[in-house]
Amino acid sequence: MAKFELGRLLQNEGALLRSLIEESRDAVQLAEYKRLAEAAFNDSIEMYEEVIQKFQGNAEEEFTYSLARFWKGIAIYNKGLIYPEDDLARRSTLGTAKTHWEAFIWDYDGYLMGAYGYMYMGLTHYALAEYNDALEYLRTAAGIDVEGDTEVERNRCRDLILTAGFHIGRLANDVKKVDQGGTVIDYQRLGTEILVEVFKKVPEARERKTGHLAMLELAKCYLGIRDFANAIGTAREVSNLAVARSEPWARGTGTLADRLIGEIIAEASRSDFEIPQDPEMLWRAAEGKWRQRDFVAAASTYQQVIEACGDDANMLERKIEAWLKVANCFHRAEGDRYYEAAAAAQHVMDTWPENKRAGDAAYFRYITLLNQYRFTKD
Repeated sequence: MAKFELGRLLQNEGALLRSLIEESRDAVQLAEYKRLAEAAFNDSIEMYEEVIQKFQGNAEEEFTYSLARFWKGIAIYNKGLIYPEDDLARRSTLGTAKTHWEAFIWDYDGYLMGAYGYMYMGLTHYALAEYNDALEYLRTAAGIDVEGDTEVERNRCRDLILTAGFHIGRLANDVKKVDQGGTVIDYQRLGTEILVEVFKKVPEARERKTGHLAMLELAKCYLGIRDFANAIGTAREVSNLAVARSEPWARGTGTLADRLIGEIIAEASRSDFEIPQDPEMLWRAAEGKWRQRDFVAAASTYQQVIEACGDDANMLERKIEAWLKVANCFHRAEGDRYYEAAAAAQHVMDTWPENKRAGDAAYFRYITLLNQYRFTKD
């Protein structure tokens, strides 16, 4: 087992270096990361192969043998991803991965491990831009039943289904539509149909990080086929679920949901679709744009919050806060938007002079006009 564990450590090192490759912009640094990642993956593959050779045919070590084959395939796949898309080494390495997963699926088809093989075969085809094959393998992985003698086993099935579903959505939203010999394949529509079935099969998706991420991919698919009602509804559900959870990952999925809601609203606003006047949903969408530092778009969405609040006395504090956010957005936006910022702050002062935030508005208006003076003077 020592060599198996060493293989896992080397593979993790390679995966870390691959993430650095994706982020690096320096050519010299990029080449060094690539060299180190290649070496780490090669060493891990070698460790797994030694375990495979040692335990092949040994009934008592069948599980270790199977795991070594499984992780070897993932190591080959990840090694292929370190090369650029136009590099022959990428196609060669991923071709080796396909051969590996084909044999693995043959031996383990009908078992959960074999279903994972289908998923990685799908991901390998995806990395090679072989989208039809990728979708079929991923669909097979997502199509397994939730079964097992224990809840642990059933949860493993659920995790695989949701992970495969997430990758189906990712593929669909990446590829969108492809014209193949005059026939247009709408991957987002296909992705929508598959993911709807996934969530029927695994309602527990709403309690899991992978489920939230897959739901967001479904919302993007809905957006792609211009089903704005379901797009907003799905993204809003993730946002609401995230708010109700205490795990650190929920904050991340909630932020992604809020940003996506903002994108859906922006796209839907250019159509005749009637955007739901839900102040809390619009507020989260505006906050998502704010965190992206897209201040002009955020200001527009905060203004929608103001409209949605209307004259509801229960929403007065939210409405005032939205006006102050509009002011802050224009204050931070590029160019001379200080006048608009000062006007928003002035509106709070004039309309709600007795409110506790009127003083904040007055101070903010002063700072904004001061910065406007400095801007025009320069």
